[in-house]
Amino acid sequence: MPSESAFKSIVKADPLTAHDPFLKYDSLEELYEVERICDAFSCFKDKNGKHPCITANFAVANPSFERIDPLAGTYYYETFFDTYNSYFGSGDKMLSIIKKAADNHLFFPQLHAREHLNVERWMNDLRNNRTDTVLAFDHRTMGVGSSFTQGNRFGYMDAYNYDQEDELNKLKDIIFDASSLFYKYFGFHARTTAAPCYVWTAEIEKFFAEIGIELIQTQFKQNICNCVGTEKMHSRIHYTGQKNKLKQLYSVRNCSFEPAITQSVNRSIDDCLCQIDMSFKNHKPAIINSHRLNYISSIDVKNGDDGIKGLTSLLKEVTTKYSDIEFFTSEELLELMKS
Repeated sequence: MPSESAFKSIVKADPLTAHDPFLKYDSLEELYEVERICDAFSCFKDKNGKHPCITANFAVANPSFERIDPLAGTYYYETFFDTYNSYFGSGDKMLSIIKKAADNHLFFPQLHAREHLNVERWMNDLRNNRTDTVLAFDHRTMGVGSSFTQGNRFGYMDAYNYDQEDELNKLKDIIFDASSLFYKYFGFHARTTAAPCYVWTAEIEKFFAEIGIELIQTQFKQNICNCVGTEKMHSRIHYTGQKNKLKQLYSVRNCSFEPAITQSVNRSIDDCLCQIDMSFKNHKPAIINSHRLNYISSIDVKNGDDGIKGLTSLLKEVTTKYSDIEFFTSEELLELMKS
């Protein structure tokens, strides 16, 4: 969501938008929001003296709304660096903060996608003048509450979903673009990735392998498309340490800290602690899923404040209860599993 004013304007035309936590709270992260996560993490260490660290999965590009021509069907993107600049004029500062945080084992970039967007379906709906899609586009965002339908169950967020084989070549180009942009801005190649909305296929895994992806971050169930955006999608169960035919490993997010979604910080802390405890009892790494929306204040100040306080409380509880805890990035977990 670009801003609080955009959110309020969209809600007037599409009331369903007010009930979606991502649309209600999530926006582009600002410098201070990254800094205060790092400040919180820097207060804690594991038994080896390492800080907690977010594996931050980056979508490295966004639609270039000013250049896209919906009627002509011409699509353009801008890099996330350019988006930082257009929002805050802070692309260089943000990259500097991220790289410094990575050096201090607080914030570790990995690859999410080029855009967190199904470009093909989105452009088709823009071209066909679909009401909710045009409403979103006019407010410089990708979807609104009523975008989530049976035929668009992820509201355009499922970047790697497709229903025609000829779309695969386009997705291959997108994935290779994503890898190049990631390297350009971070100076190294990502070895792990998380497919948006956990939607991908074996063919997509081959493209991942070609750009050097060795580990796929996922939930328990992978969403595999049979027909784009419909309930015909089926699933495949994964577990941490599982290996596919390409010898890529999977890591499963078995814990969750999402106070902006549950609307209760205390409940989110308690649930996450129970999930961590269960993971350790079963001799599994506790892999915590936590989205950006939990720490964003630009649309709702209380949301970001509550999220960072909750995260700090969670880390305090964890480091107090488990004196022998160790903190890993996704890449460090990959190396541990490989060894």
